Amino acid sequence: DTTDTRFSPTDQVGVRIQRIAGFVENVAITDDPSAPKEFFSFPMEQGYFDTLFVFHSDSLGYTATLYCVGTNSAGRYDSTWATIRIDKVPPVISALWIEANLPRGDRSWSHRRDVEIHVSALDDYGEIARIDVSEDSAFQELSVADIPEGYPSVEQLVSFTLSGGNGLKRVYARVYDRAEHASAILSSTIMLDLDPITVVTNHPNPFNPNIGQSTIIVVKTNGKTAVEVRIYDVFGNLVRTLSRPPGRTYYEIEWDGRNDYNEMVASGGYICVVRTDQRTIKRKIAVLK
Repeated sequence: DTTDTRFSPTDQVGVRIQRIAGFVENVAITDDPSAPKEFFSFPMEQGYFDTLFVFHSDSLGYTATLYCVGTNSAGRYDSTWATIRIDKVPPVISALWIEANLPRGDRSWSHRRDVEIHVSALDDYGEIARIDVSEDSAFQELSVADIPEGYPSVEQLVSFTLSGGNGLKRVYARVYDRAEHASAILSSTIMLDLDPITVVTNHPNPFNPNIGQSTIIVVKTNGKTAVEVRIYDVFGNLVRTLSRPPGRTYYEIEWDGRNDYNEMVASGGYICVVRTDQRTIKRKIAVLK
C-alpha cells in the first residue's frame, strides 16, 4: 500500500489477479513454483480478484517474486509472475548543513534569506524518493525535493528561504524512501544577519600560520564606509591593524598570523574587532601551532 507500487515496507503485499483473456476457473499464487499449490475459485463475472500475500523472509531487503497459476476444466493452464522490492528499513540522513553560497567562509553565517540545504542520504535496501525541509519540526510548511527513480543514495541541494529577521535559524530535514519509510529528523543551524554592515565570518578558525595558513576575515558593507580590522590579544594589546578603503560591498581581509612588526604571534586566542562608520563587531580567532 504505497504510492510507488514497486516497493513494499513489509513482507505482506496486496495482490490483484486480473483476467486478460480466456476462461479461468481456478487460480493459485505462490512464491515457490516447486511447492504444492492451493487453488481457489476465480470470479469470472468480476474479472479480477484482490487478496493479500505474505512472503516469509528474515531479510531486511530483497526482491520478491510472486507466481500466479490459472487453470480451467478444459485442462488449460497458464502462469505469470511479478516482482516487488521489499524494503523494511528507513533511509538515513548521513550529512546535513545549510549552504549560504558565500564566496568564501564557514557555513554558520548567511547575509541573505535564500540558502540551499545540503542533504546526504542513503537507503541500503531501497531508493530515496523525496526530501522534506522545513523550519518547523512538524513540517507543516515545507519545501520538497522529489528524487528521480533509481537512487539508493543522494547528495542533494534543496533551495530554501529562511523566515523572520536576524538571528539563529534552525532548519529540519527528513527523507522518505519509495517504501514510504521516513528517516529520523535531523536539523542544522545558521546565523542570519541581514544588517547592511556585517562581519560574515573568518575562515579557517583556528588556523596555523606555521604551515602557511592565513585566516580570511569576510566583511560585507554598504559600499560607503571604510573598514578597519584590529587584532588584539587576550590582554587587550593591539597586535595587528588591517585597513581597507570604501567603495566595495564585500571584503576578504587576510591575516597571516603576524603582528605589525612582521613577527609571528604566539598560539592562543585573539579578538578581531571590525570597525566601520556605523558599527563595531567582534569575533574570536584562534591561532593554533
